[in-house]
Amino acid sequence: PDDFVKDFNGILIEPEQIKELEASMKQMITGKDKYNSHKIRNFVKDCFSQKAIAKQLEEIYFEVLFLYLLLKHYN
Repeated sequence: PDDFVKDFNGILIEPEQIKELEASMKQMITGKDKYNSHKIRNFVKDCFSQKAIAKQLEEIYFEVLFLYLLLKHYN
């Protein structure tokens, strides 16, 4: 969760902490001007769009392929 919950887009709380959840929700409602919807949208688009996920998968694929070829070369 801390990979995608940042200060500019939300508040991360521990599981089952009802009072902390309540306080955080109140804080977000009263401080809603702190959250920039355009910045949040761009963050989501940059990190979680189909294009972004495809790029991440492609990077993983080429890293695995490179390691496979490297190991194959030395064995």
